[in-house]
Amino acid sequence: MEERTEHTQLPVYNLDYSLIRTYEDSFLKEEIKDKDGKNRTEIKMDYVEITPNEKYVVCGYASGHITLFDYETGDVVKSFKAHDGKVIHIEFYEPENLMFTCGADGKIQIFDIKNFLSVNEIIQPITDSYSHLREIRFVLISDNAEHIYFGSNNGCLYKCDKKSNYKPYIFVSPYDMYPEQLYYLTSGVFSPDKKYLVFASGYSLKFVNLETGKVEKIIGKTKHYINDVIFYPFDDKIVTTWSEDGTITYWNIETEEELISFSASKYSGYSHLSFDKTGQYLASGNDGNFVNVWDAVTKHLLVKIEGKISMDNKQQGHKGIIKKMLFTKDNNLLTASKDGTVKLWKLTKK
Repeated sequence: MEERTEHTQLPVYNLDYSLIRTYEDSFLKEEIKDKDGKNRTEIKMDYVEITPNEKYVVCGYASGHITLFDYETGDVVKSFKAHDGKVIHIEFYEPENLMFTCGADGKIQIFDIKNFLSVNEIIQPITDSYSHLREIRFVLISDNAEHIYFGSNNGCLYKCDKKSNYKPYIFVSPYDMYPEQLYYLTSGVFSPDKKYLVFASGYSLKFVNLETGKVEKIIGKTKHYINDVIFYPFDDKIVTTWSEDGTITYWNIETEEELISFSASKYSGYSHLSFDKTGQYLASGNDGNFVNVWDAVTKHLLVKIEGKISMDNKQQGHKGIIKKMLFTKDNNLLTASKDGTVKLWKLTKK
């Protein structure tokens, strides 16, 4: 299949934005020395989520800490050390008020977010002496929490069953495929019909049948690593990916063909993606200190969120690169930056 790329050279800036509030845990700041030997304050954030009831904004830091903020006020509600190494992914199981966090230490921590207590821990079986291969990139919870799945840098997809107190075992090995697919598992998501777990590894997407554990479909064959995968909200046949070169691609999973691909950043590196609840907007990052919001249908750039100056002469934008962003239920946009802050933005049509 011939790759088709479209560059959005003519932005249609018909959205405006305003800052609602900033979330920052100042107690996690630390003094470090830069290359010139000068001291500077730094806090690195890698992930943000919001609880299903939108009561808390939950942030994961490179230090392994988790901080919960009150969504409405921005106040710190709880902060604690969850991992030895960066927090990579956060997932929720709403019926039991559970929060699942995974990180670079090869562990999944399960917390009761009603009382902020740790209730369980899942440890990835050690299969390699290289520490970076132990990183768990994502965790997914099935209906009724009967099964937990997680993907690792060692190329394996793991499964844990409730009846065995979530003891992990390899569900899909890179050696199960031919040719062998020895790549990090960077992102994963359930298909809308819950028949497949779709994960990104290397240059393609793998569709694993959850009943059989077999990889039934492999699509992609991109020129660069795929970092994130999400389904389009109102068409179960369309899946959207972010590639390492800053390209967003739409795929038809029935025909296994690329629908459209466009350049979303001139920088290489990963970014998460987020659709709003209407399926009209698509947000992406890894574009300097900016966040881009696209028309999800036409692929035109609608707004580039950058550093506006407020009336009291304060910088409102981020001062570090943004890798993770997500739309809330009321279509506000949360953005998490390497500058250690999360910002909540209101988008309005001009």
